[in-house]
Amino acid sequence: MGKYVILLTVILFLFFVIKKVKSFFKQMKLENIGYCLVVDKFEKDGKAMVVFQQSENEWTLVCPYKIYLETPLLTRGLLTLKDGAFYSFES
Repeated sequence: MGKYVILLTVILFLFFVIKKVKSFFKQMKLENIGYCLVVDKFEKDGKAMVVFQQSENEWTLVCPYKIYLETPLLTRGLLTLKDGAFYSFES
C-alpha cells in the first residue's frame, strides 16, 4: 500500500513539474517590448495596420480590428509581441 502512495506522489509531482515547465516556455515566446506610442494607423489589403514607435524603433503590425478602432493616435501603452506578431496593447 505504501509503495502505491509513493508511486502516485512521484507521478503527480512529475505531472506538475512538466506542466510548469511548459508554461514557462510558453511565456518565453512572449516578447514584452515596453511602452510604445501609436504614431499611425491605416488599412492595407483589408487588414488593420498600426505603427508603434519606441525611441528610434518602429514596428508596423497587423492588429485586431477592435484595437485598430479603439486606439486613438498618439496613445502610449504596453506592447507585447508573440513570435514577432501583435499579441496585446494595453493603454
